[in-house]
Amino acid sequence: MRSTVLLARVLAISVFLFVIAGIARSNGNTPRFEIPAIGTRFFNIYYVKDSSDRLVPDSIAMSPMVPDEQVVVAAGVKAHGRSNCIVLLGPLHPDTTFISFAKNGDLYVLHHLERDSSMPSWEWLPFSLQPGKVLKTKPVREVYFKNSQRPWTLMHRRELEVLGNDTVSVSGKVFDCIKLRAVEIRSEDGIDYKNAFTYWYSPEIGYFLRLSFGWNGPYFMHQQVEQITHG
Repeated sequence: MRSTVLLARVLAISVFLFVIAGIARSNGNTPRFEIPAIGTRFFNIYYVKDSSDRLVPDSIAMSPMVPDEQVVVAAGVKAHGRSNCIVLLGPLHPDTTFISFAKNGDLYVLHHLERDSSMPSWEWLPFSLQPGKVLKTKPVREVYFKNSQRPWTLMHRRELEVLGNDTVSVSGKVFDCIKLRAVEIRSEDGIDYKNAFTYWYSPEIGYFLRLSFGWNGPYFMHQQVEQITHG
Protein backbone atom coordinates (compact mmCIF):
# COMPACT_ATOMS: atom_id res chain seq x y z
CA MET A 1 0.00 0.00 0.00
CA ARG A 2 2.78 2.35 0.96
CA SER A 3 4.65 1.64 -2.27
CA THR A 4 1.46 2.31 -4.26
CA VAL A 5 1.05 5.74 -2.62
CA LEU A 6 4.71 6.56 -3.28
CA LEU A 7 4.37 5.58 -6.95
CA ALA A 8 1.27 7.74 -7.27
CA ARG A 9 3.16 10.72 -5.84
CA VAL A 10 6.08 10.19 -8.23
CA LEU A 11 3.70 10.03 -11.18
CA ALA A 12 1.91 13.18 -10.02
CA ILE A 13 5.19 15.08 -9.69
CA SER A 14 6.30 13.87 -13.11
CA VAL A 15 3.07 15.06 -14.73
CA PHE A 16 3.34 18.39 -12.92
CA LEU A 17 6.93 18.95 -14.13
CA PHE A 18 5.93 17.97 -17.68
CA VAL A 19 3.11 20.53 -17.69
CA ILE A 20 5.36 23.26 -16.24
CA ALA A 21 8.00 22.54 -18.86
CA GLY A 22 5.37 22.81 -21.59
CA ILE A 23 4.17 26.16 -20.23
CA ALA A 24 7.76 27.43 -20.09
CA ARG A 25 8.34 26.42 -23.70
CA SER A 26 5.16 28.12 -24.87
CA ASN A 27 5.79 31.31 -22.87
CA GLY A 28 9.47 31.91 -23.31
CA ASN A 29 11.68 29.50 -25.15
CA THR A 30 9.69 29.02 -28.34
CA PRO A 31 10.91 31.61 -30.87
CA ARG A 32 8.34 34.22 -31.81
CA PHE A 33 8.71 36.05 -35.08
CA GLU A 34 6.64 37.62 -37.81
CA ILE A 35 6.92 36.98 -41.53
CA PRO A 36 6.48 40.10 -43.71
CA ALA A 37 3.33 40.04 -45.83
CA ILE A 38 3.20 40.43 -49.58
CA GLY A 39 3.41 44.10 -50.53
CA THR A 40 5.53 45.14 -47.54
CA ARG A 41 8.08 47.75 -48.60
CA PHE A 42 11.38 48.51 -46.88
CA PHE A 43 12.98 51.84 -47.80
CA ASN A 44 16.75 51.73 -47.16
CA ILE A 45 19.38 54.41 -46.83
CA TYR A 46 23.15 53.82 -47.04
CA TYR A 47 26.10 55.48 -45.35
CA VAL A 48 29.73 54.78 -44.46
CA LYS A 49 31.40 55.21 -41.07
CA ASP A 50 34.99 54.81 -39.98
CA SER A 51 36.30 52.74 -37.06
CA SER A 52 35.67 55.72 -34.74
CA ASP A 53 31.97 55.72 -35.74
CA ARG A 54 32.33 58.98 -37.67
CA LEU A 55 30.40 59.53 -40.89
CA VAL A 56 32.56 59.28 -44.01
CA PRO A 57 31.67 61.55 -47.00
CA ASP A 58 30.97 60.01 -50.41
CA SER A 59 34.15 61.53 -51.83
CA ILE A 60 36.22 59.32 -49.50
CA ALA A 61 33.95 56.29 -49.55
CA MET A 62 34.12 56.34 -53.38
CA SER A 63 30.57 55.03 -53.57
CA PRO A 64 27.29 56.89 -54.16
CA MET A 65 24.94 56.46 -51.20
CA VAL A 66 21.72 56.06 -53.21
CA PRO A 67 18.60 54.99 -51.24
CA ASP A 68 16.64 52.02 -52.52
CA GLU A 69 13.59 49.91 -51.75
CA GLN A 70 12.95 46.20 -51.22
CA VAL A 71 9.44 44.86 -51.84
CA VAL A 72 8.04 41.53 -50.63
CA VAL A 73 6.54 39.93 -53.76
CA ALA A 74 5.88 36.43 -52.33
CA ALA A 75 5.54 34.93 -48.85
CA GLY A 76 5.26 31.42 -47.44
CA VAL A 77 6.69 29.82 -50.58
CA LYS A 78 9.31 27.15 -51.26
CA ALA A 79 12.49 28.19 -53.04
CA HIS A 80 15.79 26.46 -53.88
CA GLY A 81 15.17 23.58 -51.48
CA ARG A 82 13.89 25.57 -48.50
CA SER A 83 10.37 26.32 -47.27
CA ASN A 84 8.68 29.21 -45.44
CA CYS A 85 10.37 31.82 -47.64
CA ILE A 86 9.72 35.40 -48.59
CA VAL A 87 10.91 36.83 -51.90
CA LEU A 88 12.11 40.43 -52.18
CA LEU A 89 12.76 42.51 -55.27
CA GLY A 90 14.47 45.89 -55.54
CA PRO A 91 13.92 48.07 -58.61
CA LEU A 92 17.53 49.30 -58.50
CA HIS A 93 19.13 45.85 -58.21
CA PRO A 94 19.39 42.98 -60.71
CA ASP A 95 19.08 40.30 -58.02
CA THR A 96 16.28 38.61 -56.11
CA THR A 97 16.61 38.08 -52.35
CA PHE A 98 15.10 35.04 -50.62
CA ILE A 99 14.76 34.74 -46.84
CA SER A 100 13.77 31.43 -45.26
CA PHE A 101 12.43 31.42 -41.69
CA ALA A 102 13.38 28.34 -39.63
CA LYS A 103 11.20 27.20 -36.74
CA ASN A 104 13.98 27.77 -34.20
CA GLY A 105 14.33 31.44 -35.16
CA ASP A 106 17.32 31.09 -37.50
CA LEU A 107 17.28 32.68 -40.94
CA TYR A 108 18.66 31.55 -44.29
CA VAL A 109 19.37 34.20 -46.91
CA LEU A 110 20.01 33.76 -50.61
CA HIS A 111 20.90 36.48 -53.13
CA HIS A 112 20.25 35.08 -56.58
CA LEU A 113 21.62 37.09 -59.49
CA GLU A 114 19.40 36.66 -62.51
CA ARG A 115 22.40 36.74 -64.82
CA ASP A 116 24.27 34.09 -62.78
CA SER A 117 23.63 30.58 -64.05
CA SER A 118 25.52 28.88 -61.21
CA MET A 119 23.69 27.14 -58.38
CA PRO A 120 22.99 29.69 -55.60
CA SER A 121 23.70 28.78 -51.97
CA TRP A 122 21.95 29.75 -48.76
CA GLU A 123 23.69 31.83 -46.10
CA TRP A 124 22.87 30.54 -42.59
CA LEU A 125 22.33 33.17 -39.89
CA PRO A 126 21.90 31.36 -36.52
CA PHE A 127 20.00 33.96 -34.48
CA SER A 128 19.07 31.20 -32.01
CA LEU A 129 22.74 30.83 -31.05
CA GLN A 130 23.57 31.48 -27.40
CA PRO A 131 25.02 35.02 -27.07
CA GLY A 132 28.79 35.04 -26.76
CA LYS A 133 29.28 31.59 -28.27
CA VAL A 134 31.38 31.62 -31.45
CA LEU A 135 30.40 29.08 -34.08
CA LYS A 136 33.15 28.22 -36.58
CA THR A 137 32.32 26.51 -39.85
CA LYS A 138 34.59 24.09 -41.66
CA PRO A 139 36.60 25.52 -44.60
CA VAL A 140 35.14 24.90 -48.04
CA ARG A 141 36.89 25.25 -51.39
CA GLU A 142 35.71 28.06 -53.66
CA VAL A 143 36.81 28.41 -57.27
CA TYR A 144 36.38 31.69 -59.11
CA PHE A 145 36.77 32.33 -62.87
CA LYS A 146 36.38 28.61 -63.56
CA ASN A 147 36.32 29.10 -67.33
CA SER A 148 39.43 31.26 -67.44
CA GLN A 149 42.98 30.08 -68.03
CA ARG A 150 43.91 30.85 -64.43
CA PRO A 151 41.08 29.90 -62.03
CA TRP A 152 41.30 31.48 -58.59
CA THR A 153 40.90 29.09 -55.65
CA LEU A 154 40.22 30.19 -52.07
CA MET A 155 39.33 28.37 -48.85
CA HIS A 156 36.28 29.93 -47.24
CA ARG A 157 35.17 29.62 -43.62
CA ARG A 158 32.89 31.62 -41.30
CA GLU A 159 32.80 32.65 -37.64
CA LEU A 160 29.32 33.44 -36.34
CA GLU A 161 28.38 35.04 -33.03
CA VAL A 162 25.22 36.54 -31.53
CA LEU A 163 26.42 39.73 -29.83
CA GLY A 164 23.20 40.19 -27.84
CA ASN A 165 20.21 42.50 -28.07
CA ASP A 166 20.12 46.05 -29.44
CA THR A 167 17.56 48.55 -30.70
CA VAL A 168 16.99 50.27 -34.04
CA SER A 169 14.72 53.26 -34.57
CA VAL A 170 12.58 53.39 -37.73
CA SER A 171 10.31 56.39 -38.35
CA GLY A 172 10.49 57.31 -34.68
CA LYS A 173 9.56 53.82 -33.42
CA VAL A 174 12.12 51.76 -31.52
CA PHE A 175 12.37 48.05 -32.34
CA ASP A 176 14.17 45.37 -30.33
CA CYS A 177 16.70 43.51 -32.45
CA ILE A 178 19.03 40.53 -32.21
CA LYS A 179 22.55 41.55 -33.20
CA LEU A 180 24.62 38.93 -35.02
CA ARG A 181 28.13 39.18 -36.47
CA ALA A 182 29.30 36.95 -39.33
CA VAL A 183 32.99 37.09 -40.18
CA GLU A 184 33.75 35.80 -43.67
CA ILE A 185 37.32 34.46 -43.90
CA ARG A 186 38.88 33.55 -47.24
CA SER A 187 42.40 32.19 -47.30
CA GLU A 188 45.05 32.03 -50.01
CA ASP A 189 48.67 30.87 -49.52
CA GLY A 190 48.24 30.96 -45.74
CA ILE A 191 46.93 34.54 -45.69
CA ASP A 192 43.45 35.29 -44.30
CA TYR A 193 41.25 37.98 -45.85
CA LYS A 194 38.42 38.92 -43.51
CA ASN A 195 35.16 40.81 -43.97
CA ALA A 196 32.73 41.32 -41.10
CA PHE A 197 28.96 41.53 -41.56
CA THR A 198 26.74 42.62 -38.66
CA TYR A 199 22.97 42.12 -38.74
CA TRP A 200 20.33 43.83 -36.59
CA TYR A 201 17.32 41.52 -37.01
CA SER A 202 13.87 42.42 -35.68
CA PRO A 203 11.70 39.33 -35.02
CA GLU A 204 8.73 41.68 -34.69
CA ILE A 205 9.18 42.90 -38.27
CA GLY A 206 10.79 39.78 -39.72
CA TYR A 207 13.56 41.73 -41.44
CA PHE A 208 16.99 43.25 -40.94
CA LEU A 209 16.57 46.84 -39.82
CA ARG A 210 20.29 47.52 -40.11
CA LEU A 211 23.27 45.88 -41.81
CA SER A 212 26.95 46.71 -41.46
CA PHE A 213 29.71 45.51 -43.76
CA GLY A 214 33.35 46.18 -42.93
CA TRP A 215 36.20 46.11 -45.43
CA ASN A 216 39.93 46.87 -45.18
CA GLY A 217 39.61 47.60 -41.47
CA PRO A 218 38.83 51.33 -41.22
CA TYR A 219 35.51 51.63 -43.10
CA PHE A 220 32.04 50.18 -42.58
CA MET A 221 29.12 50.39 -45.00
CA HIS A 222 25.71 50.60 -43.29
CA GLN A 223 22.29 49.79 -44.68
CA GLN A 224 19.47 51.18 -42.55
CA VAL A 225 15.72 50.77 -42.94
CA GLU A 226 14.27 54.26 -42.72
CA GLN A 227 10.64 53.53 -43.52
CA ILE A 228 8.35 50.48 -43.58
CA THR A 229 5.13 50.42 -45.58
CA HIS A 230 2.88 47.44 -44.98
CA GLY A 231 1.03 45.87 -47.89
